[in-house]
Amino acid sequence: MSGLTPGESDDASDALLHEAETTARHLLAAAPVEEVPHVAAWRDANRGFGAKPQRTRNSLEALLRRAGDGLPRVNRLTDLYNAISVLHQVPLGGEDLDRYVGAPRLIRATGDDTFDTSAGGADVTEHPDSGEVV
Repeated sequence: MSGLTPGESDDASDALLHEAETTARHLLAAAPVEEVPHVAAWRDANRGFGAKPQRTRNSLEALLRRAGDGLPRVNRLTDLYNAISVLHQVPLGGEDLDRYVGAPRLIRATGDDTFDTSAGGADVTEHPDSGEVV
């Protein structure tokens, strides 16, 4: 995508998130989140590689579960991919490749792994369960 200037959430990203919240309300009025067809399909796909969807939800399902209270406003880029995730019903995220050490890769955790991320604006280290896809 071009033309997206990094920065705080703004009117445009807020409007997209409002649209996504409306979409989520319509989806959830028809079925519980785990029965929304796209969520159910992603749960099946995750089960296929050993993930337990009740314990490790994909980002689409997590966003739909939060939509009733309002989707988080993080920054323009995060707001954009969260809105697209809900509007198109696909788990979607982004990574800051400048903060990677080495090439990005998708692996199963051994149980001894550390995962540096952020929560609530603070840096945190998580420890994925053995076998979790990270």
